[in-house]
Amino acid sequence: MRFVSAELGGRRFATVIEGDRAIPIRGVAEIGLDTDAQLLAAPPLDRAGAVSLSDVHLRPVVPRLGKIICVGVNYRGHANEVGREEPSHPVLFTKFAESLIGPSDDICKPLESDAMDFEVERAVVIGRTVRRANRSQAMSAVAGLAVANDVTMHDYQRRSSQWLQGKAWERSTPLGPHLVTLDEVDLRAGP
Repeated sequence: MRFVSAELGGRRFATVIEGDRAIPIRGVAEIGLDTDAQLLAAPPLDRAGAVSLSDVHLRPVVPRLGKIICVGVNYRGHANEVGREEPSHPVLFTKFAESLIGPSDDICKPLESDAMDFEVERAVVIGRTVRRANRSQAMSAVAGLAVANDVTMHDYQRRSSQWLQGKAWERSTPLGPHLVTLDEVDLRAGP
């Protein structure tokens, strides 16, 4: 399935996408912290309230998150591109919910930066709490995948070894358009 968090006429609602139609999920204003992962497995659809996908404003697919944890320099090609060795441990950085915008929203370039850049990323949305999980348990906690645009202010990122100051600017990270469940994705395909 494909889900979006949408807005139309001031009303916010979560939907399932079928073709070019956005079908509201009854009682769900957005995909996020308060969305029961079991509900997404068999969402109660309001088919009478379906609208054209082209009529809705797409919000970040998950507008309000608990955490955004990102992994940098996570494949050989990128390490080569930026002139770095592949790290022996993951390079982690965070973003904040205030960084997120919808997939078609304008990215806010900060006045302080002259080195804005972007990278397309695969976002993995975790749908339930999991800790110390084996591979199977971890995969069963994945609600789905989305596209993210990792917009970076490189002049700020390079000021220290910590990437946060270059990565977490408000209204700088488009997320979406869809949250796609794993049954629709070939995870064996390359990056």
